Amino acid sequence: KLPDFYGPGALPLNYPNEWDKLNGRGGSGIWLHGVPSTNYSRAPLASDGCIVLSNPDFLKIAATVDITKTPVIISEKINFIPRANWQSERLNARKLVDSWQQNIASNTPANAIQLYSKNFRNTANEPALTWLTKQALMTSKPVGSMKFRELSQFKYPGRDEIIVSNFIVDIQTSRGVSSSKRRQYWMKEANLW
Repeated sequence: KLPDFYGPGALPLNYPNEWDKLNGRGGSGIWLHGVPSTNYSRAPLASDGCIVLSNPDFLKIAATVDITKTPVIISEKINFIPRANWQSERLNARKLVDSWQQNIASNTPANAIQLYSKNFRNTANEPALTWLTKQALMTSKPVGSMKFRELSQFKYPGRDEIIVSNFIVDIQTSRGVSSSKRRQYWMKEANLW
């Protein structure tokens, strides 16, 4: 139960995400929430960093989202493109994840390394080759034993050369299916994703 300050509820956001942290952005406790019951809205720039909606608007959004699957994308503007262009970009973004799957399933870190930035570092500050070698995915499993589900992809706001891919990967093992959530940030370096 939240204090009345948050209105009828709050939805957590994953700010700062990995990309935000890499770019020096910090903070915590950033939510999308309502307003106290005695207010209709909050004054501009008075949200303490949160996304604050009127309570009726918050309730409409809260009724339609799944907090584990619905991305909240904050952008200065929206650029609409023709449907044919969107479908082409969607297909190209999916090919990136498919290429990653095939390279990971090859069980050769040297094959997969070509898909990682030379500047890649994991949370333990390890370079890509070290990290890939340690991954549980690096097994002698055929591509067919790795299934993706709940794939969502979008261009990062304000940065056309970044695509964010979120998905769950299921890997068939001798003990059953092992599932893990993945978030990938695809960026162009030297004109290659």
